Amino acid sequence: MNRFLDRIRPKRKIDANSAVLLPFTRDGKPDYEEFERHLLRTARAGITPAVNMDTGFGPQLTPAERVEVLRRTRRALGTAPFIAGAGPFGETYEQAVASILDQGAVPIVFQSDQFSSGDVVALTRKIVAPAPKALAFELGKMFAPFGRIYDLETYERLLDIPNLVGAKHSSLSRGGAPLLGWLEREAETLLGPRAMWWASVARTRTDVGGFQVVAAQLDPDARFSFRIDLPLAVDPEPVLASLSALCDDAAFPGYPYPLAVADRLAACSGWLRADLRSQLDDLFDRAGVPFEVRERAFADRHNLMERA
Repeated sequence: MNRFLDRIRPKRKIDANSAVLLPFTRDGKPDYEEFERHLLRTARAGITPAVNMDTGFGPQLTPAERVEVLRRTRRALGTAPFIAGAGPFGETYEQAVASILDQGAVPIVFQSDQFSSGDVVALTRKIVAPAPKALAFELGKMFAPFGRIYDLETYERLLDIPNLVGAKHSSLSRGGAPLLGWLEREAETLLGPRAMWWASVARTRTDVGGFQVVAAQLDPDARFSFRIDLPLAVDPEPVLASLSALCDDAAFPGYPYPLAVADRLAACSGWLRADLRSQLDDLFDRAGVPFEVRERAFADRHNLMERA
């Protein structure tokens, strides 16, 4: 432990990186002028820009368009560093990495179907071999069907790749545990045990009916927070404030009363679920999993709505 604590440097300058949006004009063409202004704003804020990421529609661009983004990024930033996504989208990984290195940028390796199985460490090592520095990328399956979150053993092996200097993590869980449980514990620690709070969790792509995902605890007496999906265009604060007025039912605090009624009407027999849960509890007991951990991570929150 001491060797990790010795690496902590108080007041150090944070090495921050941020994906940069590639805007489009009304006629469907990349708005490179606004893109370059956004690049400069990001760099001047002390943040290293990352281009051709999913935020910049990298996988949807043609190889030629991605090269144009790389070229314009280098021209706008001069000698300043930047990161660029590399994936097999209309080209090979090798071609994508070569284009990035031609502009003196750092490649971050997107997952693809090639990462769905097999030795991802060997594959990553091969892809990043030409790069002086490179980044990995792990992605939850809720974002892409080929997504894969690596276990600790795999991560340890990735760290052995000398030129792999970091990784990006995109998931709705942390450490393998559901994100809601983590947010609840952190909110209780930071805000107190009866605090009402909400947190932005994710935003989906607009071309597939985009919406924003928030987690919220909408009543002081609620045992759990809940996921709430909202349209992209709305401000969550007033919407959640209005919704909280429906969440003060004494039986199910924190859950909108109309939904609680609907859940009870739609509930099916729970005997099979109860039997399976009993079997899982036996396995948790044998593995020594504390009750608090399993309640936070695995509790069926909708089961609360199905009480007689």
